[in-house]
Amino acid sequence: MEMRKVFLYFVVSEDEQLPPTHVVVFSNGRIFTFDLYDSKRLLTPNEIREKLDEISQLSQTARGIGLGALTALPRDDWAEIRQHLCRINEENRTNLNLIETALLVYAFESENANDLTEVEILITDLRRYIHIRS
Repeated sequence: MEMRKVFLYFVVSEDEQLPPTHVVVFSNGRIFTFDLYDSKRLLTPNEIREKLDEISQLSQTARGIGLGALTALPRDDWAEIRQHLCRINEENRTNLNLIETALLVYAFESENANDLTEVEILITDLRRYIHIRS
């Protein structure tokens, strides 16, 4: 796996009886997930590495639209967009919940915005894509 900037975000489960066991990976503007357990057995470090390598390869086949950039918006703006996404499609609600309840979120991105102007351009494009007012 090539070297990239890696950010880890830890989430605490609200349900102590059912702690999260899945990981979310952001890579090349796309979002992937996998479970850290296989038949109640914790994956080994090598198995986790294999999953991450597979995701890295899959993410290079096509660039995603980078919805994760929307979380860089001010909190109220992001909340409005999140509500809109959940309203227009139940699958959006399910996917956002999957991300929000993940044990870990990895961000493997080889490209980063150089400044806030580039972030604003990306967010403007995404708003146009999901038909949100500015």
